[in-house]
Amino acid sequence: MPPDLRKKNAGSITLNYAFVGNPGTGKTTVARLLARVLKDSGLRASSTLVECAAQKVKDDGPDEFRKTIKAAMDGVLFIDEAYELDPRGDFKGKPIVAEVLNHSENSRERLSIILAGYQEDMQSKLFSYNDGLRSRFTEVQFDDYSEPELRAIWDEMIRAKEWTADEDASVVVVRRLARAANRRGFANARAVRKCLEDAISSAMSRDDWNPDNMHLAP
Repeated sequence: MPPDLRKKNAGSITLNYAFVGNPGTGKTTVARLLARVLKDSGLRASSTLVECAAQKVKDDGPDEFRKTIKAAMDGVLFIDEAYELDPRGDFKGKPIVAEVLNHSENSRERLSIILAGYQEDMQSKLFSYNDGLRSRFTEVQFDDYSEPELRAIWDEMIRAKEWTADEDASVVVVRRLARAANRRGFANARAVRKCLEDAISSAMSRDDWNPDNMHLAP
């Protein structure tokens, strides 16, 4: 896409997003893929993705945040746990939100900003502070993984670590995970990884542990 046409298109559609949902649902992964898509489509000049955490951004202050924005320019800026900016409850968040507001509007032809976090907290701690902020971001909901999806993640993680597992053991673990889903704080893929790491640690601590038989059993 020619630069002049890209500029016209980038300014006519919203390319700032609020990724909302529980941890481990792939928000950061999707952000990385989106940065590539925007570059490949000509809507951004670079596939750069700069990741930062809201609490660290506040602690570093607005001057450092401006440097972070500069590093992300022509690409994507990803702010995780963005509700922690909390401009109404923490004075350190106000100048950061002011910069986000400014660049989400005035740099929209060169920069995409993604704010990530829990949906309720994003609304109550961030978007409720300024109606104009909410209107500049398109919300994308990341649902918790279903039981079949959790099973697929479990199986893939086991294969990646070159282990095997009894079917009965796998069914029990995945059902337990699925019962915990759709509640605030459920860690999705991270929860699967934690279960697998615990299972492997338990297997390796057994007296009859055999490194030639990397198999998980009930």
